[in-house]
Amino acid sequence: MRATAGGRVIVLRPGEFRLFALLLAQAGYTVTRDRILDALWQDEWDIDPRCVDVVICRIRSALRPFGLSKRIETVRGVGYRLRAG
Repeated sequence: MRATAGGRVIVLRPGEFRLFALLLAQAGYTVTRDRILDALWQDEWDIDPRCVDVVICRIRSALRPFGLSKRIETVRGVGYRLRAG
């Protein structure tokens, strides 16, 4: 599995890739923090919800060289959304 932008590979860790794929699949819609936690850490009941923020930050950093980091929007108190388009 790999992501590309403009023919160049975007380097993502496995968890980052799964979250990015989830946001891509739901582009234009807000993905709740609970949905993200279930998708990435379904078997870990004691995971800190702030882990989502860390993974989002890493994805944004990976997207920054492609000018795409601002496409991931924070929906305060709810989750994240990948701007479609």
